[in-house]
Amino acid sequence: MSTSTTSRPRSARALWLATLTRLGACDDALVWARSLPADTTAEAAYVACSRGDWMLWLLGALHTRGALTRQTLVLAACAVARTALPHLARRPAEAACVACLDTTERWCRGEATLDEVIAAREAVRQARSDAWAEWRATAATAYATAYAAANATAYAAAAAAAADAAYAAADAAYAYAYDAADAAYAAYAAYAAYAAYAAYAAYAAYAAYAARTKSREATADAVRKVVPWAVVATALEMLASKAEAQS
Repeated sequence: MSTSTTSRPRSARALWLATLTRLGACDDALVWARSLPADTTAEAAYVACSRGDWMLWLLGALHTRGALTRQTLVLAACAVARTALPHLARRPAEAACVACLDTTERWCRGEATLDEVIAAREAVRQARSDAWAEWRATAATAYATAYAAANATAYAAAAAAAADAAYAAADAAYAYAYDAADAAYAAYAAYAAYAAYAAYAAYAAYAAYAARTKSREATADAVRKVVPWAVVATALEMLASKAEAQS
């Protein structure tokens, strides 16, 4: 007598989890993915994700495997950085950061050179330095009251964080000229574009959970706006075809 077993088809969620695992997703992202309903497709997960840093990581992982262009990755980094710009309103670094992001986005469209990006990035570095100089000058007189000192520090931190986000977005483009053969550095550039959560300028300023959550959602929406699911789906299909050809 022979027996046979029939394997159960994998759920849509399980298939997406397998993809994330192969790409090397962090434990927190995998835990979140496992919490989704079993019928959650990859597209639905992408739409539901509320973490801009996770989404930038995904784009970076696809880029390092040759399935996504650096320009697409940098556009997403710029979109994330732009969510921090309100914290630069009417501050010394605002004009330099906006110009840096404009220039970097033009590079993505083939309308600017890397030299122009480098110059814009340097202007942000100088503007960030000026922002902290302004804070030091303000803090020197603000210490008359603890509240005023804390407020000056908060705004300076927010401005510096926003400047960091713009600088890192440009850095992701700048690195393109040097790391074509270094996939590990390219992946770091994607995360650096998030500027170690610097785009969470509200969090840098107030250290509030609600502000951090709101900023994460804003950055996730910003990424989806410039990199819709169709682009990610095409990249994933390219990776699947490569894997199949190598098997």
